Amino acid sequence: HVLSAPRVGTPTQPPRALRPFAAEVGAEPGALRIGVLADDPIRSGTLNAECVTAVEHTARLLAGFGHHVESSFPQEWSDPDAVLRFSSVWAADCAYAIDTWAEKVGRPMTATDMEPLTWSLAGMGRSVTGPQLLATIAEAMRAAQSAGSWWRLDPKSADPGFDLLLSPTIAEPPIAHGNFPSTPELPLTGFIRAGGFVPFTTQAHVPGTPDTHISTH
Repeated sequence: HVLSAPRVGTPTQPPRALRPFAAEVGAEPGALRIGVLADDPIRSGTLNAECVTAVEHTARLLAGFGHHVESSFPQEWSDPDAVLRFSSVWAADCAYAIDTWAEKVGRPMTATDMEPLTWSLAGMGRSVTGPQLLATIAEAMRAAQSAGSWWRLDPKSADPGFDLLLSPTIAEPPIAHGNFPSTPELPLTGFIRAGGFVPFTTQAHVPGTPDTHISTH
């Protein structure tokens, strides 16, 4: 139900389906216009060569199927302040979540109740004032709305926008658990490490952009 129609009060809503989802199975999509992003949009690091190869391989496959493929992405995704806005809201949300659970269990939460990173983020979140939080959310929504003009809602329309954005899922091949350490002395180490590991996640999650992972390489 959540995917098939908007829900009253939901701030980010998907476009209405053009036809029943069952009718999409096996349907001919026509020639789609696909943008390719094979680099870190905010230049926070360098993508692993295997991740770039995977995108280039998939782009060639899609072009071979008759789709129009070119290097392009929403330019708002290259704004480094987007990460700061995301972090501010996330930190404030951590503080809110901790307070909510404290109320549920009937006692204050302490650092021993959670991972060092969560406790540290909550502390950062409490330093964000109400006006600052609202200003951050407003700017994030403005940027998301602007980036949304890169897409078009109907592939059959004459709109010059794009239908899909192709990018790596992560900046390097999957790694083993334990590589994002968070200790009481250095609680943000794993958080900073993770930022370079998923350089596309923030930009996609802020506006609620639908995305999926498909293994092709």
